[in-house]
Amino acid sequence: MKTNVIGKHVRHCIGSRSQQPRQAAYTVPEVAALLGLSPGNAYALVRRGSIPARRMSRGQWMVPKRCFHRWLEGWSS
Repeated sequence: MKTNVIGKHVRHCIGSRSQQPRQAAYTVPEVAALLGLSPGNAYALVRRGSIPARRMSRGQWMVPKRCFHRWLEGWSS
């Protein structure tokens, strides 16, 4: 019984097998497109710390979606 409940929870969180799991972060080029910036300018803002981002393995930057949207909402306030 307990296993069935856990299975339902996992399916709810990741969706059905036919759906792709949603990414929890944007790439810097995706952020650039969302903000209407060139990728070079977006990378400069990330390196400066102006856009919230995390450096991953092999030097790749990822921008957590929740942090990005909170940051963006702060600009509109």
